Amino acid sequence: MHTTLSAGYKGLTGDAAKIKQGDDFLSQIVPVIMASKAYQDHGVIILWWDESEQDGVAGDNPDDFNHTIGEIIISPRAHKNVNGLPYASPVNFTHSSDLRTMQDIFRVGPYLGDAVNANDLSDLFDPGAVPKKP
Repeated sequence: MHTTLSAGYKGLTGDAAKIKQGDDFLSQIVPVIMASKAYQDHGVIILWWDESEQDGVAGDNPDDFNHTIGEIIISPRAHKNVNGLPYASPVNFTHSSDLRTMQDIFRVGPYLGDAVNANDLSDLFDPGAVPKKP
């Protein structure tokens, strides 16, 4: 959704056009991935934002724990909804959490960068869905 749109997207301009373009892409690609053999064989789709937005306050730094970024897990083994609402984890995650989890799943080590200190994503899944690195 970081593309620059010179003439807008379907009559939209700026951020609204970028969001619409990203939504349209995901509405097409996610069903294709979900229909794949890889996804159906215990696969997962992880959608995450790579940066947070500033709050519009002078001197604001969006890249800290005072700002959150979204991460959506699509999987039959994802944590179940709670009271009819999508599960929202109370655990602080970073991009290093994603890296740590991928290293655990693929049993690759040693942990890279801050993955050694990060929480893994296991709270977003059913118990036992994310293997622990031996």
